[in-house]
Amino acid sequence: MISTWPTRVAFVVDTNGGAPLRYRVQTPLSGLTELGIEVSVADAADPRLPARLRDVDAAVVFRAPATVELAASLSTTREQNPETLLAFDIDDALFDDVHSPVDETWQAMSSRYRASIALCGRFLGSTPTIAGLAQEQTGVPSVAVANRLHPELLELSRRARRQPRIPGPPRIALFDGSGTHGTSLERLTPVITEVIGRHRAHFWAFGAHSIPSSLGALGRSLHRVPFMDWRDLPAWMRQMDLILAPNSDSDVIADTKSPLKWLEASAVGVPTLAQATLPYRTTVRDGVDGVLVDGREPEAWIEPLEDLLVDPRRRRRIGRSAAIAVQEHDAVGAAQGLLAALETLRLREPIDPPVALAGLPSGRVVQPLPTGSPERLKSPLGKRAVLRVLRGEPARRGSRRGAETERKGP
Repeated sequence: MISTWPTRVAFVVDTNGGAPLRYRVQTPLSGLTELGIEVSVADAADPRLPARLRDVDAAVVFRAPATVELAASLSTTREQNPETLLAFDIDDALFDDVHSPVDETWQAMSSRYRASIALCGRFLGSTPTIAGLAQEQTGVPSVAVANRLHPELLELSRRARRQPRIPGPPRIALFDGSGTHGTSLERLTPVITEVIGRHRAHFWAFGAHSIPSSLGALGRSLHRVPFMDWRDLPAWMRQMDLILAPNSDSDVIADTKSPLKWLEASAVGVPTLAQATLPYRTTVRDGVDGVLVDGREPEAWIEPLEDLLVDPRRRRRIGRSAAIAVQEHDAVGAAQGLLAALETLRLREPIDPPVALAGLPSGRVVQPLPTGSPERLKSPLGKRAVLRVLRGEPARRGSRRGAETERKGP
């Protein structure tokens, strides 16, 4: 399939790594290439950006807060190349100053994101709620394009699914790649400690979240694994029996979050128990390829968590169904979604660019990073010790804290 429009698409970025870039740029880029679309990537800080965008049909400006240089480049592009469609894309409501907790730092950064949105004149968001917020707060035509899985992650997940589960106690896990899930974990801690204690399960906390001190009551049933490279995640996730995806944000902000936990867990055939936010309700078939929790109170998690813990056959059935369903969420699907969104935006007039933008910084703007270093985990315990931990045995023979897998530092 070769699209008649656009035939040339550029992505404008100001970062070279991280999960957002993988989901919003690298994944659709791979799909566009497979569909025969000519694709390029440009640096948002490049003073030659207008020249690099001169011959493209559409340019997607990803998560780049406005600077003096970027504002000049986007204004020049709109003036000199009016046929080039510009669309700002983001997977988080970093521009929002109505529903998000706002302080001086957030206010300054969110205003720069809103400036970039206005300079592009059109908007792409990872969920309908993000797209709705952008249109409501900035007036730009906005369309949602869902996140999908990178081809390499799908392939690594297929390989992981072929690996047998290491025998051991039931393993419940929560993965945090951004350092933003600590509050959700803290609210759910009483439920986790109660249910795990009753069923002799183990809880695994992966990534950058802070661990509530009350989880220490789990003793050897609690395991921490530091932030790791995303390519290592499928093998670890495959060894879990259930992935939790709580969300303690306000209803509006919760609905801006993509169902990434379900995508990644489903790819390795592990069931997900998730808060029933709008993105999860529209992606997951409750009870078929995932289980959703309707209530916002932690107590609403007790019954579905226990039901899944005591029924391994149901967990396996849901995991198998999820592994089939998630195959539709691939890079070609991401590309097709992006092309359809761009076509929709093409039919809608962009807002006029701002006449003047005051207070913008010069040079590249450093964005907040996750509280962890995305380097590959090198467990100090060694392979045999990790296998013992997965089986529920002491990590080191004779160790009093045999289940401890935590490494100091990120």
